[in-house]
Amino acid sequence: MLKAGFARRVITPAKAMTLAGFDRRTQPAQGTLEDLYVTVLALENGEAAPFLLCSFDLLGTDRTLCEKVQQALPLPPERVWVCATHTHAAPRGAFSGGISQDDGYIDSLVANCKEAAFAAMEDLLPAQALWGETAVEGVASLRDVPREQSAYAMPLCSLWLKREKDDIGFLRFQCHPTVLDESNLHYSRDLPGGIAGENTIFTNGACADLSTRFTRKESSPVERDRLGMRIKTGWEHTEHQMDTGFGRPIQPVSRELTLPYGKALQGVERLHLLETLQNQAANCTDKAALRELDACIAVLERGDRVLPQTRTVTVAACDLGSRLLLALPFEVASADGAQLEKEAERLLRKPAHLICYCGGYDGYLPHAHTGINYQDLATGYLPEVRERIWQGVLDCAASAVK
Repeated sequence: MLKAGFARRVITPAKAMTLAGFDRRTQPAQGTLEDLYVTVLALENGEAAPFLLCSFDLLGTDRTLCEKVQQALPLPPERVWVCATHTHAAPRGAFSGGISQDDGYIDSLVANCKEAAFAAMEDLLPAQALWGETAVEGVASLRDVPREQSAYAMPLCSLWLKREKDDIGFLRFQCHPTVLDESNLHYSRDLPGGIAGENTIFTNGACADLSTRFTRKESSPVERDRLGMRIKTGWEHTEHQMDTGFGRPIQPVSRELTLPYGKALQGVERLHLLETLQNQAANCTDKAALRELDACIAVLERGDRVLPQTRTVTVAACDLGSRLLLALPFEVASADGAQLEKEAERLLRKPAHLICYCGGYDGYLPHAHTGINYQDLATGYLPEVRERIWQGVLDCAASAVK
């Protein structure tokens, strides 16, 4: 019998902390638009320990935070997935090892997640699963192409877990939640805050090249709510079908991959490209397109980067009976994510749904887009590493299905 439980806890800092996500923003937060949360969905089928999906309203959950959460819970690590919605209005201090690292805040994140996880497991009740998929236009746009080519119908994957006392919602959207730009100095969930839903867990998908750059009229809470309402309306009008196979079984599998790293423009090559982009920006009249140039310039202005030769990351998959969840700790381009889902479904004959920013946060993966773009400048990985990552997560999925 499928059981589901839900809980969330506030993780909004009690103090002003520098916000994450924009190079140009260095000021600390000046207030709270709405609270940040850690939200936990617990699933159990009576055959094994519960499976927990823990979603933080943060830019990312790095490897250290994921491991701390897993160590705090009496479950096998592979049965505790830790992910982020990728809001750019959360504290930078959530990341370990950085100049803004805040040990006290990191400890509070772990404690609140632990509390929410135990509450979700105590809340486990029999549930029926209804699954739905749709696409919403006018929210996400392809951000590294000209405006006239940027239209994108954003896929929504949603689940309703119907229980006698209440319903639990799961929504995977697929867009950089950056309606609020670098001028925002308030803690916010950004797009999930505009969608709302107290009994809903939000996750994000393959959106490295997706944002609201060409769809938002301005950067404001009002505009955030308008775009959030488009998502909410699309979700409410999605036809959900009873999914009797959901949760039979619940089998997660994870793998560690050690990958070659260290790609970065250096020296004269970096300076030449920086000058080229600065000249383009000086002559750019489209404010939205100028954001892409400015983001690329900001990466190059970080200077010559000294990067390690390898990185160790965790990829995962979970067999949920009728469908698969795939987890990557990266920002993945939309077309690449769709290709990975299709390949998993072809090989294993189950619909597959990718959750990004899950199991850590390792930045962008390069993709096949031609020309200069932010994600390819910001990544430390070579393009060929993508195939190793794809194979790793597909191996996890195959092992989970067995």
